Amino acid sequence: MSTLDWTILETHIENAFSQIVEQFKTEQQAQIQAEKWNWPRDTMRKARGLTPAGPRDIIDTQELFDSLNVERINPNEALYSYNVDHAMIVHQGATLSTGTVIPSRPWVDEAARMLAANLVSMQF
Repeated sequence: MSTLDWTILETHIENAFSQIVEQFKTEQQAQIQAEKWNWPRDTMRKARGLTPAGPRDIIDTQELFDSLNVERINPNEALYSYNVDHAMIVHQGATLSTGTVIPSRPWVDEAARMLAANLVSMQF
């Protein structure tokens, strides 16, 4: 009877997890860049000027995109955070005191769905 070498198994699991961590980061950034997030009105964007209503990306000043931080807590745990004040408003949406509605653009949720759909085809 052969015995299982747990060190080899742990190494394979950690390598697979590292690939998933990187793929999830990549997919989140792709979702921010995707011109698919419906916006209900024309908007004057800081970096691009007047942008018509309709599908668009979530990039204006690049601040949100550039703020992604991925911290490896341990070999099998990672923490993703967006370190800008407006990240939660962009993701969850909000209603301002003026009554203006900011629609949600849940790019992290969409990235998780895409990653889950592609997980089976990933090579580890």
